[in-house]
Amino acid sequence: MQSPIRALLYGMAIWFVWVSLVVFSAQLLPTEVAGSALFVSMQMVALAAFVLGSTILYLRKVGEPPQVRREEIEPLSPDQVKTLFESVREDGLEALYVVAVTAGPRQGELLGLKWEDIDLDRSLLQVRRTLSSTKGGDTIFSSPKTVKGSRSVKLTAKATQALKMQRERQLQEREALVGLWQEHDLVFPTRLGTPMSRHNLVNRSFKPLLRRAGLPDIRFHDLRHTCATLMLAVGTNPKVVQETLVHANVSVTLDTYSHLLPNVQDEVAWKINELLS
Repeated sequence: MQSPIRALLYGMAIWFVWVSLVVFSAQLLPTEVAGSALFVSMQMVALAAFVLGSTILYLRKVGEPPQVRREEIEPLSPDQVKTLFESVREDGLEALYVVAVTAGPRQGELLGLKWEDIDLDRSLLQVRRTLSSTKGGDTIFSSPKTVKGSRSVKLTAKATQALKMQRERQLQEREALVGLWQEHDLVFPTRLGTPMSRHNLVNRSFKPLLRRAGLPDIRFHDLRHTCATLMLAVGTNPKVVQETLVHANVSVTLDTYSHLLPNVQDEVAWKINELLS
């Protein structure tokens, strides 16, 4: 129990005892005086009882553990991911969806990526900034909210290849749009090289893609959840998943995704049996 609340309870208890003593003392006074003193004392007792009771009810409420509401997530299955990749093939944003599913960055981090953040030779991606929109609709770049938010992510071979194709396509578009192209060094810009609106990405690309592929109407953020479930499904250490997704701690990762992997316990039992055989 917090010390200020404990002090309040002690104070209320002392007050209650003091008022009770006043009531008892009033009985020893002359009748004319005692009546008035007793009335005032009874009012004080009632007030003390009300405040004390309210305090106890408040403490009970505060003492209850907070109700944690689990976020509803809808990750794609491996077969659905294959369908997604097949539907987005040769699309101008193919690499964006491949990186989203295989590396797990947030939407704003994807749109804030610059070519200086990517080492295609070493298949490494550096998350250094995020793209967001102001209330007025302007786009702004900002640093990740936490120190861990700035991180290095290992890219899969598929993601690396998709980014190489994205680079080649972008260079061709830039040459074809001389005079119109605005260079920002962005990996996933608009067709003119400017920062892409998160709203436009979802409504003009992502949602139509889901409908075209016959996939569930999920949120863009569920691609990040898809990455996590795929990593855990292939046996990735939960600590690595936590660091990749920048969760506060590994328990958050396990609490969020373990219920989506019903076969994990069977696999663990099988592996232990094989080890000890």
